[in-house]
This record gives sequence, C-alpha cells and structure tokens, in this order.
Amino acid sequence: MTLTAHDAIRHIQHTLASDSVPAVGAMRILNDAGNFLVNMNNWRWLESEQATLDFAKDTSYVWLPGNFRELLGVQTADGLNQGIQMTTQQKLLELRAVAVANSFVYQAAVVHAQRQVAASSQLTCSSNPADTNTALLNDGINPAVTFTFSTTAGTVLETATAREVVRGSTSALTMVAFTDAINAAPALYFKAADNNTTSPDSKINLTYARPGLDGNLGAEASWFTDTNSKFSAAPNMTGGIGGGPPRPRLDIWPTPTTDSLAAVTVYYRAGWMAVENDNQFLYMPEWIETLYLHLVRSFARGYERESEFNIAVMLDTLINSPLYLSAQQRDKEMTPSFGAMAGGAAQGVINNYDYFWNFSSTANPS
Repeated sequence: MTLTAHDAIRHIQHTLASDSVPAVGAMRILNDAGNFLVNMNNWRWLESEQATLDFAKDTSYVWLPGNFRELLGVQTADGLNQGIQMTTQQKLLELRAVAVANSFVYQAAVVHAQRQVAASSQLTCSSNPADTNTALLNDGINPAVTFTFSTTAGTVLETATAREVVRGSTSALTMVAFTDAINAAPALYFKAADNNTTSPDSKINLTYARPGLDGNLGAEASWFTDTNSKFSAAPNMTGGIGGGPPRPRLDIWPTPTTDSLAAVTVYYRAGWMAVENDNQFLYMPEWIETLYLHLVRSFARGYERESEFNIAVMLDTLINSPLYLSAQQRDKEMTPSFGAMAGGAAQGVINNYDYFWNFSSTANPS
C-alpha cells in the first residue's frame, strides 16, 4: 500500500490514545520522523534520478536540487570538450585569485547559502526613441541614472548619472544599445538582457543586480521613468526573495561567461521530502513504511509526554532493532555488486603507463 500523511497522523492519534494531535502539530511530527529516517542510513532508495543544472552568465555558482543531501555523480553536458571535478573551498579561492580564468575543467565545491532571488521586470519599446529623448532608471539605492538617446555618438558627456544610448535605425537595434548602456552604468543595480522576440515591440528584461528584497521596487519608487512615452513598463519590480534556510549549491570556477541550460548533470542522494498536507503521499518504498511509522509514534510520544517517555532511548532501541536491521538489509540487496575494482595503478598502466612511467629508471631498493 502507499502511505499517506493522513494514515500516518492516525498513528499519532492511536499511540496517544487521543482524537487530537500534540500542540507542536502533526506535520512537525511527520517531518521530524522522516528526517530522522533518511539520516539513519545512506539508503539506496534515496539515490534519485539524474537532474540537470543550468549555468547563468557571470554567476559563480549553481543551485542544487531542493531535496539534495549527498552528491553521487557530476558531469558536464559537453563532456567531450569540458569536464567538471570536485575540489575544496580553499582550492576555489586559489583558482579565483589567478589572473587567467580559463580552463577545460570546471572546479566545484558544495557549499550552503541562503537562496535569495533577484527581483525582475521588463521594458517594452513601442517605437524607436527620437534624438535627445530620455529615460530614467532608479534602483532605489544609488542616484538615478538618465539615459539620453543620441543619433550621433559622443553628444552626451557621460558621468555616473548620465549615459548615452546611440540610436539605431530600428527600435530593435536601439534596444541592443540601451541594454549595453544599462549594463555599463557604473553605479546602477540593474542587469539588462535584450529580448527582441516579439514584433513589432522590442523588449529588455531587467533583473536587480542584488538578490533579495531590495529589488522589489513599487510604483511609488519611480524605478523607471519614460519622459517621451516610448516605453511601457510594469509598475513594480517583483519576485525578489531574501533570507530563508541555507540551501546547497555548487560553487564553480571559472565563472560561466554565457547562459547555458542543462550545463551539468548530477546524480544525488535525496533527503526527506517535506510533508505539507494531509492528502500527500509519503515518498518511501512500502518495505520501510513500518519503520517510519514506529518513528512517527516515538516522536509523537516524545513531544507529548516528554517527562515519562525518553525519545532518545526509544530511537536508540529502534536503531538496534530487527525492524531497522531488516530494512537496511533489504536496501543493500538492490545493488549487491558494483563490479570489479577500477581506477587503480594497474588499470592506469594498461591504458597509458602514466602511473608507472619511471619503472625502468628507478633503482632497486638497497
């Protein structure tokens, strides 16, 4: 049978001989029991299917899946020309300090950080701005920057708050120049990307340069002002998310210079899939459900009757019980063998002699 959260909650009520659940909440008990379950052993049933990760331009990291627990395998999509290997955080620091950041192999290390998301919006150009037309961008922190569209380059004296956009023959070409001008502004927390995919309007995707809540600029912030009615923009910069629990990611070197979808493929051991509602199916094989339900009952008693029920003692008993040992054995049986040992010096000799390259020139031991 497939276990649901509702079924597990009934075990909470049954072990407490009550129609209600403890004040800490049923979901808390189910998730605490589930997290303990996945931490009891390196279960093979948690070795998930492969997942793909995307590279983002000028971003020196890539987020791992939300339920990531342990990295089992990693490979770049273009394995023929570019590889990836795991290293330490110290090695990444050393590599990022070198003057030349080119390599045929990406270096990566698993780290944890808050996953903040940058706010974004979009500018749409309805017609090509005329000579001397202006637009203003205000990131809410730095002084606002005025962009002047010019038919002849060099007619605007550029400063930190005054930038020139050389007009093209079409609005699409002008938007390319506008995109470059936004990205080149020295004190402006916006990143622009040209998006000429819709005709006849030309578009620019704007992303706040700092992830987090700072980029959620409302209409009252006047984050974009069009002085000549050539543009339309959403009234708000939205989508910025800040804070939250630490999440796993791969810090990488060198930093990607272009966006790349499905750049890396990983196999990973998953963690507990959080339970959020009564109707949710619990992610586990049927043969481990009994062990999980015993954990649920133990956590329920431990939280509700702490003075008379020592949860640590019960969990220790479960770890040494036939219930856990049989589940562990059942899990091991799925992959009884990984084949012959590989990667040793003998194999290297067969392939290319690298490991014993000096075997004929080394003197015998005295």
